[in-house]
Amino acid sequence: MEYVIIWFMFGLVSAYVGSQRGDSGLLWLMAGFLLGPFGLILAFIVPGKKCIACQKKIHPEATKCPYCHTEIPKEKLVGVKNIGIGINFFIATFFGIGKLPMAPGTWASLAAAPFFWLLIGIPLWKFGLILVVVYFVGVYTSGQYEKQIGEKDPSSAVIDEVLGVGVAMFNIPGQWYYAVMAVVLFRLFDIWKPYPVHRLEKLPAGWGIMTDDLLAGVYANVWIQIGVYVVNNVLK
Repeated sequence: MEYVIIWFMFGLVSAYVGSQRGDSGLLWLMAGFLLGPFGLILAFIVPGKKCIACQKKIHPEATKCPYCHTEIPKEKLVGVKNIGIGINFFIATFFGIGKLPMAPGTWASLAAAPFFWLLIGIPLWKFGLILVVVYFVGVYTSGQYEKQIGEKDPSSAVIDEVLGVGVAMFNIPGQWYYAVMAVVLFRLFDIWKPYPVHRLEKLPAGWGIMTDDLLAGVYANVWIQIGVYVVNNVLK
């Protein structure tokens, strides 16, 4: 219960920060509650709405700039979709890791591995539910991010690598070397893209971004399960 209260406080502070520059307090309350401290960080770094002429901050519902008196149609307000754009960027790039200059997919895989390693041992249905949520959230946010930057399957969208590592670590033993094996095998299959992984990346928008890495994670997991079986039943 205490975690719910703490996360709600993140939502309240995020709502206050966003509302101070004219954003929807309700949207920021939801973002802060869902993302916790990351939502609060996002509330501080997402720019406010600006006049298209003088670039000064104005109220999101304003139709005339109070500073330069420019008439502003609502659909041309700069920053009306800033909250959604920021959240899509935050999730699709896995908190900005996707913007690292070299091998962002590998860095995202390494960053996600400790999180999923800590989940080993929880009921499998809970682990599976987390993967399902990551998949569908990733499909939406990576698809929107792809549209925003105008690039097909951008390398900076690494939420798919997060999913793939999670799938590779599903129901594996808890020893650290199995986690390392999961990351290495997943990256191998993700880069190699054996059939039909390379076909799945041709799916539209976020479906293609996420689904090929999902299958690469499945391939990695299968090989780990085979290895575990051999070690426990054949080599003994």
